[in-house]
Amino acid sequence: GWYFNSSIAEQTNVWLAGCNAICREMHVDKFNFFLDEMIMRRNKLTLEKLRRDGHSPGYWVGFV
Repeated sequence: GWYFNSSIAEQTNVWLAGCNAICREMHVDKFNFFLDEMIMRRNKLTLEKLRRDGHSPGYWVGFV
């Protein structure tokens, strides 16, 4: 089934709020590109940290 992790959602909102001043004046296309890049970079840093801490991050094929 599907579940929602509200704690992670709150942490993500706090992280995104830090970009608010940068994004305020952006047009839609530039904002979408910027947000995609920031999320990909954040995910990469998170995966590297998990691996460094001895965890085995991954994903479930067909989960989405």
